Amino acid sequence: MGRIYSRAALPVDNVAVAAAGIYRDGAHIGVLHRADPATPVKFLHLCDHLVLKNENPRPSMTAWIDPDIDSDVLELVTDWCRLIFDLHGSGKMPYGFSSPEAFFDDGGNIRKEGIGLTCATLVLAIFHQVGIKLIDYSTWPKLSRADKKACGEMGEHIRGNDLHQFHKLETDATKSRYRPLHVAGAVSADATRRPVRFRSAIQLGGKVRRML
Repeated sequence: MGRIYSRAALPVDNVAVAAAGIYRDGAHIGVLHRADPATPVKFLHLCDHLVLKNENPRPSMTAWIDPDIDSDVLELVTDWCRLIFDLHGSGKMPYGFSSPEAFFDDGGNIRKEGIGLTCATLVLAIFHQVGIKLIDYSTWPKLSRADKKACGEMGEHIRGNDLHQFHKLETDATKSRYRPLHVAGAVSADATRRPVRFRSAIQLGGKVRRML
Protein backbone atom coordinates (compact mmCIF):
# COMPACT_ATOMS: atom_id res chain seq x y z
CA MET A 1 0.00 0.00 0.00
CA GLY A 2 1.14 3.54 -0.65
CA ARG A 3 2.51 5.17 2.47
CA ILE A 4 0.91 8.33 3.86
CA TYR A 5 3.20 10.73 5.69
CA SER A 6 2.72 13.86 7.69
CA ARG A 7 5.21 16.38 6.38
CA ALA A 8 6.10 17.23 9.97
CA ALA A 9 7.05 13.61 10.61
CA LEU A 10 8.84 13.01 7.30
CA PRO A 11 9.89 15.99 5.16
CA VAL A 12 9.18 15.97 1.43
CA ASP A 13 12.92 15.83 0.81
CA ASN A 14 12.39 12.10 1.32
CA VAL A 15 10.35 11.85 -1.89
CA ALA A 16 12.51 9.56 -4.02
CA VAL A 17 10.92 10.13 -7.43
CA ALA A 18 7.25 11.18 -7.45
CA ALA A 19 4.41 11.36 -4.95
CA ALA A 20 1.18 13.24 -4.29
CA GLY A 21 1.04 16.18 -1.90
CA ILE A 22 -2.09 17.56 -0.27
CA TYR A 23 -2.88 20.76 1.62
CA ARG A 24 -3.87 20.84 5.29
CA ASP A 25 -7.54 21.52 4.56
CA GLY A 26 -7.72 18.57 2.17
CA ALA A 27 -9.02 20.83 -0.59
CA HIS A 28 -5.95 21.02 -2.81
CA ILE A 29 -3.64 18.40 -4.30
CA GLY A 30 -0.72 18.17 -6.70
CA VAL A 31 2.23 16.02 -7.75
CA LEU A 32 5.58 16.09 -5.95
CA HIS A 33 8.45 15.16 -8.23
CA ARG A 34 12.20 15.36 -8.67
CA ALA A 35 14.38 14.67 -11.69
CA ASP A 36 17.13 12.97 -9.66
CA PRO A 37 18.37 12.79 -6.05
CA ALA A 38 20.56 15.87 -6.55
CA THR A 39 17.66 18.15 -7.51
CA PRO A 40 15.09 19.62 -5.11
CA VAL A 41 11.55 18.28 -4.90
CA LYS A 42 9.02 20.38 -6.82
CA PHE A 43 5.26 20.55 -6.47
CA LEU A 44 3.21 20.74 -9.68
CA HIS A 45 -0.32 21.94 -9.04
CA LEU A 46 -3.14 23.83 -10.72
CA CYS A 47 -3.99 26.74 -8.44
CA ASP A 48 -6.58 28.54 -10.55
CA HIS A 49 -7.59 29.13 -14.15
CA LEU A 50 -4.37 29.56 -16.15
CA VAL A 51 -2.29 29.33 -12.97
CA LEU A 52 -0.21 26.16 -13.14
CA LYS A 53 2.74 26.22 -10.75
CA ASN A 54 5.82 24.07 -10.37
CA GLU A 55 7.44 25.31 -7.20
CA ASN A 56 8.97 24.44 -3.89
CA PRO A 57 6.28 22.87 -1.68
CA ARG A 58 4.57 25.49 0.46
CA PRO A 59 4.10 25.07 4.23
CA SER A 60 0.37 24.60 3.65
CA MET A 61 1.15 21.31 1.87
CA THR A 62 1.17 19.22 5.04
CA ALA A 63 0.97 15.58 3.93
CA TRP A 64 2.26 13.45 1.10
CA ILE A 65 1.62 10.00 -0.29
CA ASP A 66 4.31 7.67 -1.59
CA PRO A 67 2.36 5.54 -4.10
CA ASP A 68 2.62 1.80 -4.59
CA ILE A 69 4.03 2.20 -8.10
CA ASP A 70 7.30 0.96 -9.57
CA SER A 71 10.07 3.54 -9.62
CA ASP A 72 10.52 3.30 -13.39
CA VAL A 73 6.87 4.29 -13.85
CA LEU A 74 7.25 7.12 -11.33
CA GLU A 75 10.20 8.38 -13.38
CA LEU A 76 7.77 8.72 -16.28
CA VAL A 77 5.47 10.69 -13.98
CA THR A 78 8.29 13.15 -13.30
CA ASP A 79 8.95 13.44 -17.04
CA TRP A 80 5.29 14.25 -17.62
CA CYS A 81 5.25 16.81 -14.83
CA ARG A 82 8.14 18.67 -16.42
CA LEU A 83 6.64 18.42 -19.90
CA ILE A 84 3.20 19.61 -18.80
CA PHE A 85 4.72 22.58 -17.02
CA ASP A 86 6.98 23.42 -19.96
CA LEU A 87 3.99 23.41 -22.31
CA HIS A 88 1.32 24.94 -20.09
CA GLY A 89 3.05 26.70 -17.22
CA SER A 90 2.97 30.17 -18.77
CA GLY A 91 -0.71 30.89 -18.34
CA LYS A 92 -1.93 28.15 -20.68
CA MET A 93 -3.54 25.53 -18.41
CA PRO A 94 -7.31 26.11 -18.28
CA TYR A 95 -9.50 25.30 -15.33
CA GLY A 96 -12.51 23.16 -16.07
CA PHE A 97 -14.31 19.92 -15.41
CA SER A 98 -13.24 17.73 -18.33
CA SER A 99 -12.58 14.04 -17.87
CA PRO A 100 -8.91 13.48 -17.01
CA GLU A 101 -8.84 10.35 -19.17
CA ALA A 102 -6.82 11.14 -22.30
CA PHE A 103 -7.02 14.89 -21.63
CA PHE A 104 -3.49 15.23 -23.05
CA ASP A 105 -2.24 13.73 -26.28
CA ASP A 106 1.05 11.81 -26.53
CA GLY A 107 2.96 15.07 -26.88
CA GLY A 108 1.46 16.69 -23.81
CA ASN A 109 -0.88 18.98 -25.73
CA ILE A 110 -4.49 19.40 -24.68
CA ARG A 111 -6.80 17.45 -26.95
CA LYS A 112 -9.34 19.45 -28.93
CA GLU A 113 -12.24 18.30 -26.77
CA GLY A 114 -10.44 19.18 -23.52
CA ILE A 115 -11.93 22.19 -21.76
CA GLY A 116 -9.98 22.23 -18.52
CA LEU A 117 -8.91 20.43 -15.36
CA THR A 118 -9.06 20.92 -11.61
CA CYS A 119 -6.20 20.36 -9.19
CA ALA A 120 -7.49 16.82 -8.57
CA THR A 121 -8.11 15.88 -12.19
CA LEU A 122 -4.66 17.16 -13.16
CA VAL A 123 -3.22 14.48 -10.87
CA LEU A 124 -5.49 11.85 -12.40
CA ALA A 125 -4.57 13.00 -15.92
CA ILE A 126 -0.81 12.81 -15.33
CA PHE A 127 -1.00 9.31 -13.92
CA HIS A 128 -3.28 8.34 -16.80
CA GLN A 129 -0.50 9.36 -19.21
CA VAL A 130 1.82 6.71 -17.76
CA GLY A 131 -0.82 3.99 -17.83
CA ILE A 132 -1.97 4.23 -14.21
CA LYS A 133 -5.74 4.47 -13.86
CA LEU A 134 -6.10 5.57 -10.25
CA ILE A 135 -9.89 5.47 -9.94
CA ASP A 136 -12.84 3.54 -11.32
CA TYR A 137 -14.76 6.40 -12.91
CA SER A 138 -17.86 4.26 -13.38
CA THR A 139 -18.36 4.08 -9.59
CA TRP A 140 -18.30 7.84 -8.99
CA PRO A 141 -21.64 9.46 -8.11
CA LYS A 142 -23.29 11.94 -10.42
CA LEU A 143 -23.05 15.63 -9.60
CA SER A 144 -25.06 16.55 -6.52
CA ARG A 145 -26.82 19.88 -6.09
CA ALA A 146 -23.88 21.05 -3.95
CA ASP A 147 -21.42 19.94 -6.63
CA LYS A 148 -23.33 21.84 -9.31
CA LYS A 149 -23.35 24.92 -7.09
CA ALA A 150 -19.58 24.67 -6.52
CA CYS A 151 -18.94 24.28 -10.26
CA GLY A 152 -21.18 27.24 -10.96
CA GLU A 153 -19.36 29.40 -8.44
CA MET A 154 -16.04 28.54 -10.04
CA GLY A 155 -17.51 29.40 -13.42
CA GLU A 156 -18.57 32.81 -12.14
CA HIS A 157 -15.07 33.36 -10.79
CA ILE A 158 -13.60 32.54 -14.18
CA ARG A 159 -16.11 34.71 -16.05
CA GLY A 160 -14.63 37.80 -14.43
CA ASN A 161 -11.24 37.07 -16.03
CA ASP A 162 -11.92 34.95 -19.11
CA LEU A 163 -15.35 35.20 -20.72
CA HIS A 164 -14.34 32.80 -23.49
CA GLN A 165 -13.47 30.08 -20.97
CA PHE A 166 -16.70 30.75 -19.08
CA HIS A 167 -18.70 30.02 -22.22
CA LYS A 168 -16.69 26.84 -22.79
CA LEU A 169 -17.51 25.74 -19.25
CA GLU A 170 -21.19 26.07 -20.09
CA THR A 171 -20.71 23.28 -22.64
CA ASP A 172 -18.65 21.11 -20.28
CA ALA A 173 -20.54 17.85 -19.91
CA THR A 174 -18.95 16.81 -16.62
CA LYS A 175 -20.84 14.08 -14.82
CA SER A 176 -18.93 13.72 -11.56
CA ARG A 177 -16.79 15.71 -9.18
CA TYR A 178 -13.40 14.36 -8.14
CA ARG A 179 -12.36 15.72 -4.76
CA PRO A 180 -8.69 16.10 -3.76
CA LEU A 181 -9.00 13.89 -0.67
CA HIS A 182 -10.59 11.09 -2.66
CA VAL A 183 -7.84 11.28 -5.27
CA ALA A 184 -5.23 11.29 -2.50
CA GLY A 185 -6.88 8.19 -1.09
CA ALA A 186 -6.69 6.51 -4.50
CA VAL A 187 -2.98 7.35 -4.75
CA SER A 188 -2.46 5.65 -1.39
CA ALA A 189 -4.17 2.41 -2.46
CA ASP A 190 -2.36 -0.86 -2.93
CA ALA A 191 -1.59 -1.50 -6.60
CA THR A 192 -3.87 -4.52 -6.58
CA ARG A 193 -6.84 -2.30 -5.66
CA ARG A 194 -6.50 0.06 -8.60
CA PRO A 195 -8.56 1.42 -10.15
CA VAL A 196 -10.08 2.42 -6.82
CA ARG A 197 -13.84 2.42 -6.41
CA PHE A 198 -15.58 5.46 -4.93
CA ARG A 199 -16.38 3.92 -1.54
CA SER A 200 -12.79 2.80 -1.12
CA ALA A 201 -11.56 6.27 -2.08
CA ILE A 202 -13.69 7.76 0.70
CA GLN A 203 -12.23 5.32 3.24
CA LEU A 204 -8.66 5.85 2.10
CA GLY A 205 -9.16 9.60 1.91
CA GLY A 206 -10.14 9.52 5.57
CA LYS A 207 -6.75 8.02 6.40
CA VAL A 208 -5.06 10.84 4.48
CA ARG A 209 -7.16 13.46 6.33
CA ARG A 210 -5.91 12.16 9.68
CA MET A 211 -2.38 13.03 8.56
CA LEU A 212 -3.23 16.63 7.72
